[in-house]
Amino acid sequence: MIRTLKDSTVFGVHTNIPYLIEILNHEEFQSGKMTTRFIEKYFPEGLKSSVSDKDLRAWAGQIYKVTVLNVESASTSQNTVLSNTRAISSPWNSTWRAV
Repeated sequence: MIRTLKDSTVFGVHTNIPYLIEILNHEEFQSGKMTTRFIEKYFPEGLKSSVSDKDLRAWAGQIYKVTVLNVESASTSQNTVLSNTRAISSPWNSTWRAV
């Protein structure tokens, strides 16, 4: 389970993967001696983030530059495809949903 969590990558949202790994690595959890007060006792405030807000903003800025700005500077044919894709309406807005 730990290996699977370590090998997991989730983009766009914060996950509790580091928290779960810490729980699974904890000696009391592994020994099977934990109680219903395990989280309250060892993780009353969860885990502190290992990344600062400043680092997250810098990382998000880099992702924006690589993805969004790169798309904006794409060739004309690519921009046409992107514009056409944006013009397609969502099926969730279709009349078949109105009952």
